[in-house]
Amino acid sequence: MSETNSHEPFAAPAAGATNADGFVAAGRTVDVGRGWAWIADAWTLFAQRPVPWIIDGLIFAFVVIVLPYTPPILGAIASAVLTPVFLGGLMLGAQAVDHGGSLAFGHLFAGFQKHAGTLLAVGLAWLGCLTCIIFVAAFIMGFGLLATMAAAMAGADPTSDVASLIAIVMGSIMTILLGLLVALALLVPVAMLFWFAPALVVMHDMGAGAALKASFVACLKNFMPFLLYGLVMLVLTTVAAIPLMLGFLVLVPVTIASVYTGYRDIFIAR
Repeated sequence: MSETNSHEPFAAPAAGATNADGFVAAGRTVDVGRGWAWIADAWTLFAQRPVPWIIDGLIFAFVVIVLPYTPPILGAIASAVLTPVFLGGLMLGAQAVDHGGSLAFGHLFAGFQKHAGTLLAVGLAWLGCLTCIIFVAAFIMGFGLLATMAAAMAGADPTSDVASLIAIVMGSIMTILLGLLVALALLVPVAMLFWFAPALVVMHDMGAGAALKASFVACLKNFMPFLLYGLVMLVLTTVAAIPLMLGFLVLVPVTIASVYTGYRDIFIAR
């Protein structure tokens, strides 16, 4: 953890770019290497209270990964809307550990007690964005599959049914891959909107719209650090999956803590 880290409680931002507590409302541009430092600092926070982090991380993982399938549609809606609420509470928990305190089980639900309405609004916006991405990807896949089949049928030759079938299969695979790539491309700016939004809401009393905008601008300013962060997280995800997925018991809470350390680095002038 940086030696210059402030241990004073965060307060709501005053008017202007930087307030008395060092909050930079528009976010700062940091060095590329800070993308790795966010993960290293997150590990430091995790190592101070590993058991509470693992317990809260497991519950959060349930909300994000399992809840969408129990039941499928209603669970997915509940997961999308509630994820920012739980994440906001965990940001308060990370702040408590950062200030020398403890991460408690209650931190996971702190978002329901502080700015719950705003965090739910962020969750609804997250749900809306994900729904739009799904519809766009589904449209591309569906339209592409129909076009592929129609073209194959129009040029079908009874003496070459195998060739027509291969053409349909290959065209279908390419269409599905295109839909997935488009969805992934759209997910990047959406993730930028929401990455820091829960932290900004609970730490600085920001409204949903202001928090989403500030998060997007901050991520855009720090594209290169985030690129490094993403590459390192990709490697860590691969490693975590090797020992029967047990590595995710550590990686999930470290990832959550890295959202806080990234927020602290970009939005708090030290």
